[in-house]
Amino acid sequence: MFKIGKNHNIKWDKVITALSAVVIFGMIVGTLIATRYCVNQSDDYSHALEIGVFSAGFFSYLKTSFLYMISMYTGWAGNFTSMFLQGWLSPLNNGGLPQLRAVMFVNALLFFASVIIFLYHFAGVIFEGRNHIRAVLIVIFMFVLMNYRCYHEIFYWFSGATSYSFPLSILYMSLILYIFRKKNRAMYVLALICAFIAGGGSFTLAGPECYAAFLICIYSRIADGKFGRDSIGFFAAALAGTLVNVVAPGNYVRLGLKGDDATIMGAAKDTITAAYDEFIWLFHDTNFIIILMITVLIGMIISKGIKVNLTGYYTVTVLGLAMPLVSIFPVVMGYAHDFLANRTLFIVDQTMYLSLLNGALCLGVVLQRAMGDAFFKQAVFTFATAAVVFMCMSSFSVKKLQSVRTLVCDMNGTFSNYQAECRKMEEYFETCSGKDVVVDVKDVPAGPDNFSCFYLENGWVNTAIAEYYGMNSLTVTDE
Repeated sequence: MFKIGKNHNIKWDKVITALSAVVIFGMIVGTLIATRYCVNQSDDYSHALEIGVFSAGFFSYLKTSFLYMISMYTGWAGNFTSMFLQGWLSPLNNGGLPQLRAVMFVNALLFFASVIIFLYHFAGVIFEGRNHIRAVLIVIFMFVLMNYRCYHEIFYWFSGATSYSFPLSILYMSLILYIFRKKNRAMYVLALICAFIAGGGSFTLAGPECYAAFLICIYSRIADGKFGRDSIGFFAAALAGTLVNVVAPGNYVRLGLKGDDATIMGAAKDTITAAYDEFIWLFHDTNFIIILMITVLIGMIISKGIKVNLTGYYTVTVLGLAMPLVSIFPVVMGYAHDFLANRTLFIVDQTMYLSLLNGALCLGVVLQRAMGDAFFKQAVFTFATAAVVFMCMSSFSVKKLQSVRTLVCDMNGTFSNYQAECRKMEEYFETCSGKDVVVDVKDVPAGPDNFSCFYLENGWVNTAIAEYYGMNSLTVTDE
């Protein structure tokens, strides 16, 4: 405790918790504000046309969304949850720009809430109490998630949100409900439902979901001496949703249309290559190694308050390091190359951060239990010295913090100006029914680097936009 004045004492844990909350809010508020400036892009138009129903009543459109999901399941992709959300929430088919803003704001808010609540309670499963330590761990995770890369295809693109972010939020909710299953069995049932629904998201998510459920089963076997019914049920729900996704006829139709010649050995090679590139980026272009050292120290601090079975925890932590590979493999298998899109990295990065940070936390527990209390001071000095050295050697700086850049763009009008330019072009398209429209590339709104990645291109995107606005054709020229 420390004193302020004569009669006021403030506990450090409350101060740290409050400061952590402020820091977390500061890292996400820019993204929440930026969702106001989203624009319709790419797949949004083609999906809207495939849905084919506009401004229908609630129940009528709900039926349409189910029919669209079935159509996509049989003809294009198995991610049934994503395709239902794509139809049900589509702004181009219903409420326009106000609906787009609302959906994207809810998408971001739901994700932030679910991941923060999950981390808080997951940490509570591992060690006793200490809310301020939990808060610091959440700050660490949110720092690396919100500052190393901007996920513009997740937070500012409707189709990216429905395929990746919304299902991931549902997965986090299923894990939260699973943690509370013993207090209320209804929560366990909801956990199973959410696990199944999350399996209907992108394959990038379905793989890690099943693997996480598998690790829960492994821990149950080690800690309790047998596979618990709850863990088996949770794994079965996740696997069921994933299998429904995998066996969809549409997956194989799409592969046939693309002409990809994917093989398991080729996908394994591409997985290693993509994972290697991501780890090189993480440890070379960011300050993640310093974050890991801080997390190791936190692990040493909490070592005496560990609640979980240590053998089980150590085993699951080591196995969990393979989580990034599990998330990458389905992607490279499906696309037959090792490129990871921004929306894919949203999932892959989180598997890297969670597995590595939990590994560092576990390492701290191991070191403290092996070396004793006297080792802690030496570790603090050693890690502090190493951190200074790494900071001097690293090119990572405050200017590169994506959360700061996003907030600055919110404040200086970069995002709002971009949206205004896009709206002018959309309003122009609305007047071009029945015409062959040519747009100079210099007149196409250029999205900010950390906001939007595309708007017009010659090909299927232009074809979809032209059809949506009733134009004969739409061409972009650089003449």
